[in-house]
Amino acid sequence: MAGAYKGVQARILQINHMAMLIHCFAHSLNRALVNSVSHADIPEARNFFSIFEHLVVFVGGSSQRQAIFLQAQSHSSKPNTEQIVESEDEDENDPIEPQPSSSSSYSKPTRPRRSMSDTRWTSRCDATNRYSEPKVFQAAFQTLNHVVKNASDSESKSTALGLIANITSPKFVILPAAFKQVLATVNIVSLFLQAKQIDIAAALEKIQTLKKN
Repeated sequence: MAGAYKGVQARILQINHMAMLIHCFAHSLNRALVNSVSHADIPEARNFFSIFEHLVVFVGGSSQRQAIFLQAQSHSSKPNTEQIVESEDEDENDPIEPQPSSSSSYSKPTRPRRSMSDTRWTSRCDATNRYSEPKVFQAAFQTLNHVVKNASDSESKSTALGLIANITSPKFVILPAAFKQVLATVNIVSLFLQAKQIDIAAALEKIQTLKKN
């Protein structure tokens, strides 16, 4: 839309040079949030989201790691929790299928994301909510641990080791709970601003309330 050379705004300007590009409220709110968590004065937020995005993308980056992640959640939902069997000669590229639980209380495992969008922070809100669940966070840890013990790729092993060191630090354990409420509040306003029909006065009121909170 905003491309200066081949975007929609550039094509419209060719027809009418008086036309102006105005970002939607939701996009402006998203940029404000990105700038806030990336500010040099709050390195904790910047580092947390950097590590968190790296964790989410790494876990969902291969079908093998996805299978381990889902299997770990399935096992944690069973009454009698079983450990993931890790063979010393197992290669990371060998598929491991998640085993569904036969328990009636079994909850559907959270599927990992393959990427995170910079222009839609609703994805981070959703991911933070999911990874705040103990069984999901534990499944991510088990996935990293499996890579460290069994992967033949040295780069994947070093990445997993680095992530384990980061996500087990006291700050990282606490920050998801802290940011969960912040992202949820912002997400409510963001979704309101993306509605097909909105009241401008109501939108401004919601933004002012969000700034005060």
